[in-house]
Amino acid sequence: MAPPWLTERPYAHRGLHDPRLGIPENSIAGFEAAIESGYGIELDVQETRDGEAVVFHDYKLDRLTPVSGAVAARTLSDLRMIPLKGSEQHIESLDEVLKTVAGRTPILIEVKTRKLRPGRLEAAVARAVAAYSGPVAIMSFNIHSMVWFNKEASAATRGLVATRWRYGGRDLPFSVEWLPLAYNAKRCGAAFVAYDFRLIPTPETQALRKSGMPVLTWTVKHPEDSKKAEEFADGMIFEGWKP
Repeated sequence: MAPPWLTERPYAHRGLHDPRLGIPENSIAGFEAAIESGYGIELDVQETRDGEAVVFHDYKLDRLTPVSGAVAARTLSDLRMIPLKGSEQHIESLDEVLKTVAGRTPILIEVKTRKLRPGRLEAAVARAVAAYSGPVAIMSFNIHSMVWFNKEASAATRGLVATRWRYGGRDLPFSVEWLPLAYNAKRCGAAFVAYDFRLIPTPETQALRKSGMPVLTWTVKHPEDSKKAEEFADGMIFEGWKP
């Protein structure tokens, strides 16, 4: 069952970031801005070379930092020294971000992994969440990862991120709708589903909502889209504007 806090407020996608203000995505400054504006936080975590969880969206460093290469090729201590482009912010560990947020707003942690065999990243996230007393949920496109959390971290609130198997002629390898969405949600003990805004409503999302499972939708990028989000979802993850 989903906790009440899950749908109480919109979530700022990767924090309330704004490069024009020197606030990059997935940064402490972006998370503080979201808290100050009364929003929840959606963030991403990647695995480091030494098996820790770092708050970063891309698998490679190139787009968001002045250095290049894979996140997974560097240790946490190395990554924490790397600045985020256009700012005084740095890459942070999940533990540090949770310590900073300190229960002031709900957090959605998206586990970014392509691995078919879950392991160190999931364990690092599970440890961090178990030690955290604030409202937090774990979610991922990767069904294998979420099944791991269902078995090994069943006390944590869990959600499934979903879209169609193919979108715009492109394969999405860890989308879960190649099997029935309700089936996959049950496999990982999901309390909610976070579904692609471009595609809602679908028969699957409508059926889940009718059954009592909340559906969040991502990413709502324009104010004029809020009406659709409110009609066909129970909460939204937004970016580029303020609801």
